[in-house]
Amino acid sequence: MSLVSVCIPSYNGENFISDTINSVLVQTFTDFELIVTDDNSTDGTANIVRRFAETDSRVRFVPSKGRVGAERNWNQALHAGRSKYTKVLCQDDTLEPDCLTRQVEILEAHPDVALVSCNRFIIDNSDELLSYWDGQKFKSNSFDMIRYAVSTCTLVNIINP
Repeated sequence: MSLVSVCIPSYNGENFISDTINSVLVQTFTDFELIVTDDNSTDGTANIVRRFAETDSRVRFVPSKGRVGAERNWNQALHAGRSKYTKVLCQDDTLEPDCLTRQVEILEAHPDVALVSCNRFIIDNSDELLSYWDGQKFKSNSFDMIRYAVSTCTLVNIINP
């Protein structure tokens, strides 16, 4: 069993999914499984993910038999994980190479910590920086961080046990 399950719920993500998956596969932390659930995409997403799964044993593809909707697809991704920690990553986001290393180090060093967030760069399709979010914003109050993350759909930058 891996220490971290990186879960990517997807739907029609062929324009971004390769970059997203590659950003996970090049992590300095290597004790992870990568699960991509797909909500019956009508583009080439499934074929792209299957190619990754065929060449890297850490990648697991979980296709839906039919459209299940975003909520069920996200839940499928979360339930498919078999690890101590879960990292949710949107199909059009990428991780810095040391993201998992840094987040796992914090969780392992501080067993009382339930949630770790990170800084976030918002870029456009041309990789131009649109904005920056400082993940340290809620360092002292995890309840505020959880509420903020859920209400703004920024769970992608959170790893939790």
